[in-house]
Amino acid sequence: MTVHKTKKWSLIIAGAVVVGMVAVCSSLLIGLNWLWSQHRDIPLEELLIDVSALPDGFDVRAGPFRPSHSDGDIVAVDSRAIIFSAGSHSNTRVGARVYLNSNKWSAAAEYRDRIEVEFNSSSVASATSWQTPSAHPYQSSVASQSHFACHVSSIDQREVCKYFAQYDEYLVILTATPEPGILNYDDIVHLLKATDDLMAQRLSSGED
Repeated sequence: MTVHKTKKWSLIIAGAVVVGMVAVCSSLLIGLNWLWSQHRDIPLEELLIDVSALPDGFDVRAGPFRPSHSDGDIVAVDSRAIIFSAGSHSNTRVGARVYLNSNKWSAAAEYRDRIEVEFNSSSVASATSWQTPSAHPYQSSVASQSHFACHVSSIDQREVCKYFAQYDEYLVILTATPEPGILNYDDIVHLLKATDDLMAQRLSSGED
């Protein structure tokens, strides 16, 4: 009888331990899933620069819109884009895209995976290598990580400048085609500063 009771209590204790372990593991999984999926609910349109950041003569050519996704694109939960041009007959354009990731860690990983693709000097689309303009370098004091460089496109032989940055769970890409008298390097640096200011203001308010 004593042996039987001992086995019975052993089974009860073992069962309780298993149930406790399952509960702990479930709580950990729930916690990790909550942590992994943390991002702010800021409308992505509010994270795009507007025409006020551009020189006179620019207007919205398209957007804001959700860009189409294809294989090899940035992996994101959601995205928005906008395109500006200096008049309907001008080829001088500025484009901005913002991508929402599930959290800042996945955004950081996507940035590291993507930066070589965004600044691929060996691409057939590059007539020259990507280089940061020596007289107009820009290092963001707001972004978690960022890079700014320009190259000459082999498609139309025009210079293209690009800014790629991570702001916590968001990735931002800004492209611009400088042209004398319409959009110069100082104007582009102003756009980058405007992007920094916008992201700092909106991300800060989004934490309230």
